[in-house]
Amino acid sequence: MQLYISMSLSAPMILPLNYRYQVQSALFGKLREVQASDFWHNEGFGEARKFKPFIFGELMGRHTICKENKTITFYDRISFEVRSIDLSFIENLNKSFDLSARFVLFDRILPVTEHSLRDFHLPENACFFKTATPVCVHQTLADGKTRYFSPEEPQFSEGLLLNFQNKYQTVLQKTPPEICITPTGTHKKLVTRYKGIWITAFSGTYEICAPHEALEFIYNVGLGEKNPQGFGLLKLISEQK
Repeated sequence: MQLYISMSLSAPMILPLNYRYQVQSALFGKLREVQASDFWHNEGFGEARKFKPFIFGELMGRHTICKENKTITFYDRISFEVRSIDLSFIENLNKSFDLSARFVLFDRILPVTEHSLRDFHLPENACFFKTATPVCVHQTLADGKTRYFSPEEPQFSEGLLLNFQNKYQTVLQKTPPEICITPTGTHKKLVTRYKGIWITAFSGTYEICAPHEALEFIYNVGLGEKNPQGFGLLKLISEQK
């Protein structure tokens, strides 16, 4: 399920390009308003490794980017999308906007002009997707350093598959089906900062061959790692002929 949120601006708002942590924190703040934040902030699904099956997209609206200062300025409105395979997450978040139509972002209180639930389902023959937010795959090395993989490396697709299997098994308590995830075309590298940590991710297109339930899971949870930090949101671009 998806939730679309739109906010109005009484004056332009300048944000750092690395704003994902603040958006995630604001979402947890809204869940706190309806006493639903503890599980999603502190716990999640699973024992040894925790999964929080939700994802959010980029902030949208009329804007300009200053590469020199690494900022983005929004002028009259900001909107974005949140998805989750867990209906209670989306319903509680939507309820928080019913009770208080505001969103606190970087200590600025933004009036929410629209929040709408949507239940978009992929067509049965969905196959080709592009990234709305970049996809991340990494490995923690023996020395504690982090190694990020690119779509040109076999470890990238292997990591996507393993990540899907782990999330699917943990969240749905079902044996994951066989799927095939293939990066296609050229992928663009993005290096961003999240809570002081540099993250490398890639935007591009994918062919995903999977049963319909698995595709819906990926669509609503995200592809790859760090989905609750806003990485791995996909958009359908075509169906299998």
